[in-house]
Amino acid sequence: TVYERQVASIEFPDLQEMNLDVTGVGGTSYSIVRVDLKDINGANVSGQHWVTFEITGEEPLPDLHFGAGEQSYDVLTNNGIGVKSIWSGTEAGEAILKVSLLDDPGIYGTIDVIVHPGPPANVELFIGEYDTGIDQGDGTWALEAGALVTDIHGNPSHLDAPVNFSLGADPTP
Repeated sequence: TVYERQVASIEFPDLQEMNLDVTGVGGTSYSIVRVDLKDINGANVSGQHWVTFEITGEEPLPDLHFGAGEQSYDVLTNNGIGVKSIWSGTEAGEAILKVSLLDDPGIYGTIDVIVHPGPPANVELFIGEYDTGIDQGDGTWALEAGALVTDIHGNPSHLDAPVNFSLGADPTP
């Protein structure tokens, strides 16, 4: 049974989803996260309560931390409000930020955190392996070629990074 003035839920009043950029690319690499502890009537709970901020989700997780590389951090709330900063590192990806009541982990709130890669910085070209081409006849072969476009940290860059392939004016050896 949950009573008035007891914590019934944890909400993120300022966020539906958190979007960060990997560090060092000129974007937003940290955010201040606020949670509200609500009672059964939806009002902030008075007093102080300990909550745990935790980075979770499916592997591989992006590089996220609460400072000094910490993946979990306890915060003492005041009058139903808890605040903590979160920073991105060098790896892009998706994670879940979970905030739970320390003395009752069954009361929690979550939001998705997306760490976006930086702009294109490197291009790694590849061409089909030995003896993998398809003979088109008349001495012409079809080969698979591609490019891996990455940011400064080696994360695959944005999906809309243009790459132009050209054989030049005279492609014959």
